[in-house]
Amino acid sequence: RGLLRRSLFPGRRSEQEAKTPPAPSPEAAPPPLSEPEPEPEPEPVSEEGIRRRIEAEPAFRGPLLRLLEFCVTPRAEKDIYGWMRPFPEIRAGSHPPETLLLWMVEAGAIERLPGEESWRTTPVGKDTLVSYAAGSGDKTLET
Repeated sequence: RGLLRRSLFPGRRSEQEAKTPPAPSPEAAPPPLSEPEPEPEPEPVSEEGIRRRIEAEPAFRGPLLRLLEFCVTPRAEKDIYGWMRPFPEIRAGSHPPETLLLWMVEAGAIERLPGEESWRTTPVGKDTLVSYAAGSGDKTLET
C-alpha cells in the first residue's frame, strides 16, 4: 500500500529518496565495443559458379546465355536492356533485364569496364559460354 501511495504522489517523497538517483538498469547500459568482424572474402569467380547461377533459373538459361554472348563485345547498359526487352521470357514479366544482368555480374560472368559505362563478358564467362555451346551443339544459345 505504501508503494502505491508513493507512485501516485511523487511530490511527497522524502528528501533522501529525491536525492538518490535511480540505479541504472543493466538493459540501459550500452554494450561494450568490440572489433568488427572481418567481411568474408568473395568467392572466386569460377565456371562452376556461373553454371550454378544459370541453372538456378532453368526458364532463363537461354536468355542468360544469349546475354553472355551479346556482351562478348562491350555494350552500354541501356543497349543491353533494350536488346533484352523483346525476349518472350522478359515480356512474360517474371524478371526484368536488370535482374538478369545483375545475376551474371554477381556470378562473375559479366563485368563493368573500368572508367566506362559499358559491360562485357569476363574470360570465365566466355569459357562458360563455350562449354555450353560445345555440350549442346549450340542449341542452348538459341533457346
